[in-house]
Amino acid sequence: MKILPVVILAVCLLSGCEGPLGPMGPRGQKGLKGDQGETGPAGENYEQEGSITFSDLHYDRNYYDKYPGELRVWGNFENSGTTVLDNIKIHVKAYNELDGLIIAYYIIPDQSVLAPGQKSSFEAYFNCPQKPKRVTFGYSGNVPIYVPAWKRTSAAGGF
Repeated sequence: MKILPVVILAVCLLSGCEGPLGPMGPRGQKGLKGDQGETGPAGENYEQEGSITFSDLHYDRNYYDKYPGELRVWGNFENSGTTVLDNIKIHVKAYNELDGLIIAYYIIPDQSVLAPGQKSSFEAYFNCPQKPKRVTFGYSGNVPIYVPAWKRTSAAGGF
């Protein structure tokens, strides 16, 4: 049994597969927004129901030079969907010169519940072991599901 993890690791290394935090490729999974997002709410109508649009995204290269090991990011976001989006998290990934993942963090912004059209911003500082070549931003959040109250439709149901 101890040999199985070694075999799996060897197969992954030889075939080029990456762990759960590795880059997902140019499009990745449903919800991907290029460099502006690597995650999004799942569901058939995820774009219409709950969707975040980013603007004015930044990471400060000069800050890293001044404070080695520190990464500063900031930006704005808006709920561009048609319903309330809650439990919003902003995901940040930093990549090195070889496009290898350095860090993957998420931020819970001060305003983590947004109504349609509502805007907010974020700023965060992370420990980052090397200066990134590029940084990507993504999001995750919940679209509330409303379940109607139970109604008894027949006396024959046995309840």
